[in-house]
Amino acid sequence: MKVYKVVDSYKEDCCGNNSSNNGDKSDYNKYNDSSSCKKNNNTNLVLISDKIKLAEDFFSRLFGLIFKKELINDEGLLFENCNSIHTLGMRYYIDVIFLNRSDEIIAIFHSLKPFRFTPFLNGASKVLEFKSGFIKSTSLKVGDKLNFYC
Repeated sequence: MKVYKVVDSYKEDCCGNNSSNNGDKSDYNKYNDSSSCKKNNNTNLVLISDKIKLAEDFFSRLFGLIFKKELINDEGLLFENCNSIHTLGMRYYIDVIFLNRSDEIIAIFHSLKPFRFTPFLNGASKVLEFKSGFIKSTSLKVGDKLNFYC
């Protein structure tokens, strides 16, 4: 199973474009990876999590966090090619982030209860699941761009 680091871009993304995220990120740990951002070595990135696992096979996608203990702080699960999820069989609430193909946040669900479905979201291509309360602790919002590194 692949493990990713995910960072929130602000000020400028890896291509030097202005980011839509203008919030104060002073409470975050700053993460600069010049090898990943070859076009702009002065890019400011904020580490969101370095414990993102990819649900890459049929069963890890089908069961996701079902039958798993509650996630710890910044641990998460990433589903690619996904535009809806369910929490059937889960015993705890989760935070859910939907991303488009450009890895921009298009929808956020805070504290999604067990035995619920999210709507199918047009334009969503990835889903990140975190422990309930994680999103509020990071101040992520719709329009923020995330970057993934192995």
